[in-house]
Amino acid sequence: ELAAAQKAGKPVQDLENKIESEEFGRSLVAKSRDTVDDPNTLLSLQMQDSRFFWGSSPLNNMMKHALENPKLLLYKLQSNTYKFSWALIPISIPFLWLLFFWKRRFKLFDHAIFVTYSITFMMLLGVVCALMINFAVLEPVAGLALVFMPPIHMYRQLHHAYGITRFGAFWRMCILSIFALTALVLFAGLIVVLGVTG
Repeated sequence: ELAAAQKAGKPVQDLENKIESEEFGRSLVAKSRDTVDDPNTLLSLQMQDSRFFWGSSPLNNMMKHALENPKLLLYKLQSNTYKFSWALIPISIPFLWLLFFWKRRFKLFDHAIFVTYSITFMMLLGVVCALMINFAVLEPVAGLALVFMPPIHMYRQLHHAYGITRFGAFWRMCILSIFALTALVLFAGLIVVLGVTG
């Protein structure tokens, strides 16, 4: 297929990627026959082949160096999470703005204040629940609090801070919950990139 595509002058990148992927799979199977009892076989073989990201040698090298010392990588992730937690604010503001962009009386400053107070509450809730989980009696209470308190808090904060109707606060709370998860994923991605490249 590759030879025919080359002869016809058609794009061959997809075929080359497919061939490379199949060859990589075969090499993993062949190498793992002698090391099937090693729980880290796949990871070690991936590090040897340095092909985490197809077609990107710099990313492959960074991942290889990061995974050679996983404890250092974990330390970097924890350290960066602490140092760059403020980044959640600028990441979250645009999402909140989308819920009120047609209301001119609300400015970016208002959204920044809202986000700051909301994130502070969520972090305090997380700390309290983490402490409660250490006690078997309080563990179910902590679990329920983590599930129900965030949406309740977002609803009440939206309703009172922006002075909107209960229905307006409710539908915005539903969408904001999705936006909050999206912001957390973006933040986690930022922390991983900083940990691998730092």
